[in-house]
Parts: sequence; C-alpha cells; structure tokens
Amino acid sequence: MTRLSAGSTTSLTTSFATTDDGVVEIVQSMKTGSGGISGVGWTLKVPMDYQIIIPAWNGIALDKDHPDIYGGWTYLAYPRMWQAQMFLIQGNDGGLLVYADDDGTQFKGLGITNDGTDFRLEIRSIPQAPFTQYTEFETVTWKICAYKGGWTSGADLYREFMNRTFHLRSINSREPEWAKDIQLVWMDDLDSIYKLQLLAREIDPSNVLIHIPGWRASAYDTDYPDYTPKEGIVDLIRSAKALGFRVSLHCNMLGCAFESDVWKNGMKDWACLDAYTLEPIVEGYTAGGVDFRFGQINQASVAWQDLMVETITRVVEETGADCIHLDQSLLCFNDGRGYVNGMTTMQGNVELQRRLAQALPQIAFSGEGMNEFSVRYADFIQQHVYGLDNSTRSWSDEAAHQIVPLVTYLFDEYARSYHYPALPTADTANTDYYMAWYSRGNLAAGLIPCLYRESVMSIVSPSQVFTSVLNDVRARVENKPVIRRGIWPEGSVIAFVLKNGKYIRWDGTSSKTYFYQLFGETE
Repeated sequence: MTRLSAGSTTSLTTSFATTDDGVVEIVQSMKTGSGGISGVGWTLKVPMDYQIIIPAWNGIALDKDHPDIYGGWTYLAYPRMWQAQMFLIQGNDGGLLVYADDDGTQFKGLGITNDGTDFRLEIRSIPQAPFTQYTEFETVTWKICAYKGGWTSGADLYREFMNRTFHLRSINSREPEWAKDIQLVWMDDLDSIYKLQLLAREIDPSNVLIHIPGWRASAYDTDYPDYTPKEGIVDLIRSAKALGFRVSLHCNMLGCAFESDVWKNGMKDWACLDAYTLEPIVEGYTAGGVDFRFGQINQASVAWQDLMVETITRVVEETGADCIHLDQSLLCFNDGRGYVNGMTTMQGNVELQRRLAQALPQIAFSGEGMNEFSVRYADFIQQHVYGLDNSTRSWSDEAAHQIVPLVTYLFDEYARSYHYPALPTADTANTDYYMAWYSRGNLAAGLIPCLYRESVMSIVSPSQVFTSVLNDVRARVENKPVIRRGIWPEGSVIAFVLKNGKYIRWDGTSSKTYFYQLFGETE
C-alpha cells in the first residue's frame, strides 16, 4: 500500500494485492477537504520493446517503429474511443492483460504517450459527474494478468471476464436467425427498385442488409426524434423485401433537435450536460455545406425510453423493417446532472436497448461503434476505420501497419461489424481511396463488406473494384468465415475458420488484395 499527500487536506491511497492465481489487483481511494474529485489514476511505464495493443478504432498496436496514434491522439475516453476497458502489453511469447473489474459503474480514461524509450500509460478512473460532490472516491479494481502466447491469448482471458460480467452470451441468444446470413451491407436510399433487381441477380438478396439513411420525411440528422416515413418509402421497402432483401432504418439513440416540440416540451431537462461546464452537450458537424446541431438525451431517462420504445415500435409496424439502426449508440456521456434513474448513461444505454428488444423481439438492431454497452442487444455494428481522413480523402500507409483486429476478436460472436457510412463508392474515380477503406476494414479488421449509394451503372458496367467486392461477398456466402479463436499462425494479421472447418489467414503483405482470393489458401 502507498499513500501520497497533495496538501494538508488531500490524500491518495493506492493498494496492491496478489491473488492465489497470480493476478495483481490495484484499488485507489482519494480524500479531499475541498474542490471535489474528477479522477484518480495510476501510471505504467513500459519499454518500447513491447507492443501496446488497445481496443480503439477496432484495435491498434503501438511499438517502437509505430509509437504514436494516427491523428495525434494521446488520451482515449471510455467507452467512446477506448472500446473495451482493457489493453494488452505484448512481448515475444506472452504478455499482460490489464482490465477493470466492473460493469458500467465508472467512467475511465487511458492516456498514451512516449519519450522514445518508454511508453507511459495512465489508467484513470472517473466518478460520475458532477465532480464537486465528492470529498471521497474509491476506484474500481484494476487487474493485471499474465498470459503465454500471442495477443489472442490475452484477449481470450478478457472475453471470458466480459461474458461473465456483461452477460453477452445469454443476451445475444435473441438474435434473429437471418442476421447470421448477412454478408453485404448495401447503403442506399431506395431511389431505384430497378437497381435492387439488378443487384438481386448478382447476390442472393437474403444475404444482403439494405441500410436506408434517408427514409424519413425529414432530412438526414434533422428533426429527431421525428420518425415520420417519407412519401412512398413504405411501398419501396415492401418491394425490396419482396425481392428477398432485409431492410434496416437509420434512427438515432439519443439525438433530439432543439427546434422540436419534444425538446421544448420538457425533454431538454434530460439532455446530457458537460461534466465540467454543465452546459448541454451538442452534436455538431458540417457536411455538404450544411451545419447539423442537436441535443444528446441521457439514455437513462425513463421519459426518453418511453418515447423511443413507442416511436420505434410504430415505425416497425408502419414500414415492416427488419432492423433498426441506433446511430450514436457508442456515446455514453458522463452527464453533469449526475445519475439519472439511478444509472450512468452506460447503464441507461443498456436499459434502452433492453426495452426496445423486449418490445420488438422479432427485430434485429444495429448500432454505431462497438463497445461493451452498444453491443449488448445489437446484431450489427458500424465500425470506424483507422488511419483515414474522410474530410481530405487521404490515408496513412504507416497507420495500416498498426491495425490489430482486437475489437472484432472480442465482440464478433455477438454483433457483426460493417463500415461506418462515410466510405466512397467503388467506382473508378475512387478506387485508391475505396481500397484504403477496404483493406483496413474488410481484410485487417474483418468487417462485413459494405457498398455505399452505388448507381445503376455500378452494376450494369462495374469497375474492377466493384466486381471484386461482389466476388468477396459470394465467397463469404459460400464459406461463412468467422474469426478463428485461440492461437493464430505466426505472422497473421487476421485468421478465419470456414464452415468446412478449414482456416484462412491474411499476413498483411500478400499480393492477394481481395478476401475471396484467400479462399484458395486454406490450412
């Protein structure tokens, strides 16, 4: 046990213990006479001869050759950016798993810097805001476990903890059977049934999920939570389903427009507040010269849960949709108003999902950004791909070498990942940029292929890239690849097991650019 003083009225105690099976446990407690407590942390210094493998952007590895995170990030907040409350320190034949032993009771943060010789990792526990209420705070228990072998061995240790703590296997037993067959996500606003008829000749429609961003009467990302279908969309959905496709509608888990009657009539009282300024948190961005801004409601609010369950149930009844996409489901803010309904936003996120799934047991659900909360009742998740800048249509080849499919490995048993919908079309003009997305997401990270607002001509006169993506989908439909568990062959970036029991892998350097070409190299 160590005790540090920071002035006459503040003390920090860090307690260490070792269990019979060799696990190191760390708990910290702080007391202060004034000012409150906004976080307590401890630091690990790790020589850069080791890899630091972090579940962020689906999984990245930092080492002496690639020591920095793309984009200059040095701090990752959990669960938005740090997608699971763990990381790995990987050596030549073994390593350490570091993780938090709790179920959404505390927010966390991970700081990552280096001085050219050592990595400095700051592991931070953060209380529920507002921070001024605390004169005492005790962290969750952090555990450090040794393991033998590659990083998948450490990930397997955490998967078992995660299954016990978050009850993922029992919750995800509700997944509709058809969701397991999906091998292509086609993002489209259903502007042409003829286009879908052409696609149905190329790919069995039962293996395709059509995600519709623009199905509402309101423009994209405006007027939430108004989910009035636009004129004619219900007939178009019925036509798509008659062809055999599955249909997903784009909704938002916590977005509420400032101009809406819902906001003005009391829902603003449940908007998340910044933990420090206590001002309402605003989702704001600019796309296509248009500014988008709306509030973020605390998912633990019973009023918001009631509204969402009622509204989404009506949408499914009106449209016959097979799947509901809950955008922003990765966002669990540390709400400055404190606990709502006795819950953090992480716990509220799960409760809202549970109520929706209970009301709509026949429906699949999709979300944005995979973490231990967004994945609870989800069948599909949009993932953000590492090392690309969509605003400049640029990418980093160096960053591609850092990708490790840790998040896919942890979670794909419960929800299948596909691309975040900012990827380009697969036409000739975008070939290089599309392939930067594709190689990082579908090869290195193991995501389901995704095509975005393709034209009729993309199918009638396909580019080489478009043709290869469809070939990939056909190969996936035939072989049903899933992430291989256990130890992977040396040098594997990713490894899969096929329905016939054979294995395939990608080493990151193969000239075989497309996934379907790997099927000839089974073990």
